[in-house]
Amino acid sequence: MKQFQLLLITMYISTAIGSLNTLPGCNDTCGAVSIPYPFGFSPGCYLPGFNLSCSNVNGTYQPFLSEYELVSIDLSSARARIKNTISSICHNPTGKITSHAGWVSLMYTPYRFSNTQNKVSLIGCETFAFVGIWQDSTWGFTGGCVSECPDLVGIENGTCSGIGCCQTTIPKGMNY
Repeated sequence: MKQFQLLLITMYISTAIGSLNTLPGCNDTCGAVSIPYPFGFSPGCYLPGFNLSCSNVNGTYQPFLSEYELVSIDLSSARARIKNTISSICHNPTGKITSHAGWVSLMYTPYRFSNTQNKVSLIGCETFAFVGIWQDSTWGFTGGCVSECPDLVGIENGTCSGIGCCQTTIPKGMNY
């Protein structure tokens, strides 16, 4: 069975919201998640960019914003939380490198990544993590960090100092 680790991403709702109630005749839940207006499932039940789907995943209904599972919506703080797979590069038991790129693009949406609720984190040695934009077949970098492991002595559990782990912030207003 293939396992995936999931990362929660916080997004800002950057559109003015006039009403906090679900419109008459519109569903206000999907599984255990409350779905307030301006979000919704059916035409006429959501504002542009706030349309969701409600899918049965292993016997449980879950809301999705595009292909990302929606975990919660908090209109009072203008935040929605989604799950995303974690990017990884690992060696399998035979020594072959396997990789998975988990990325989220919010371009052309009313959402922005929260620069106060998110960090880019890396765990590993002699590697790097970055935040960037893919445009015109080229990566443009906006931030990143590098982790080194000259020896395992400097690695401390619970710290993220650049030895075996590093973190960097998300640029303010980022939507890509």
